[in-house]
Amino acid sequence: KLLTGLAISAALLSSVAYSQEDNKMYLEVGYAHTKLESTGLFSENVGIGALRFGYNFNKNFAGELFLATGLDSADVSGISIKVDSAYGFYLKGKVEVAEGFELFAKPGYVHAKVKASGFGASASSSDDSFSWAVGGQYSFTDTIYGQIDYASYYDKGGDKVSGPSISIGFKF
Repeated sequence: KLLTGLAISAALLSSVAYSQEDNKMYLEVGYAHTKLESTGLFSENVGIGALRFGYNFNKNFAGELFLATGLDSADVSGISIKVDSAYGFYLKGKVEVAEGFELFAKPGYVHAKVKASGFGASASSSDDSFSWAVGGQYSFTDTIYGQIDYASYYDKGGDKVSGPSISIGFKF
């Protein structure tokens, strides 16, 4: 139901006129220093590489597709735990607060897969969760910007993946 509602909202909002004809699309490449937590079991830091492809519907609203993979793993009592992959989408509300500097908030939905291995065995699990991020971005040029944010990528059933990230973005 959530996906249907968000898809309908995005379709309706995409019809809103956008005054700037160029730079509607963007691509961000980033690194997130996340904390992988499971209540009562462990809390470890892991790195995640992220790729976001976005479309600006207007100057204050965008939609993003999100892809990520774990860059390293956490070692918990001889068991290696890694975010294998994640994908999802966000709706991004933003406002320019100074020349070239924007603040944003984005709710979204992410599907993540985590793998564990150790002692000659391995297992994986995947699930979906509501996700959100808040942050800011600064335009260095008309087409290149830097971004920092804090995101909760996954939070369900006592398991969490969250943390700060840094990205570079390219408008086209």
